[in-house]
Amino acid sequence: MKARDCLNLYFQDAVKEYWELPAFTDFGGITLTYKDVARKIAKLHLLYEAAGIRPGDKVVLCSKNNSMWCVAFIGTLAYGAVIVPILPDFKSDNIQHLINHSEAKLAIIDENIWEDLNPESMPTLLGALSVTTSTSSSANAIPTASHQTMSYITLTLKTNSALSATLQDLQDSPRE
Repeated sequence: MKARDCLNLYFQDAVKEYWELPAFTDFGGITLTYKDVARKIAKLHLLYEAAGIRPGDKVVLCSKNNSMWCVAFIGTLAYGAVIVPILPDFKSDNIQHLINHSEAKLAIIDENIWEDLNPESMPTLLGALSVTTSTSSSANAIPTASHQTMSYITLTLKTNSALSATLQDLQDSPRE
């Protein structure tokens, strides 16, 4: 059995056993249950598939630690992609260099960090997702229905309408 399979089985068992219990909490912010995490990971996997991300492809994760960072980290590993964590405290030129050096195909990144990067000089990058956990008022992001979602940053290069439509479908609906 592969180590990836063991990790996936371990997480699947935890989700089943603790479905309604809290999994991640942001200080003074949101709390995600195991159910929420499982659903977000499933949506992330659909997004990866729609974007053409394959197991073994590299995905950058550059964000302050929060619940969505954890979802992105676990979801990327469970998908079989290679996670490339980059500290958000790095200067933008260093972040851009690391993205290029890693040959990442996707960046999951804070919007304020993305705004300081030059997408045209990152040729392997297909797009970027925001891990911002509050509703964005930025004109550069698709509005979200929930403050607990990863939203697509439309400033990314090499996107297509099919991918944008898929991303819209992946948005979380408001909780009742």
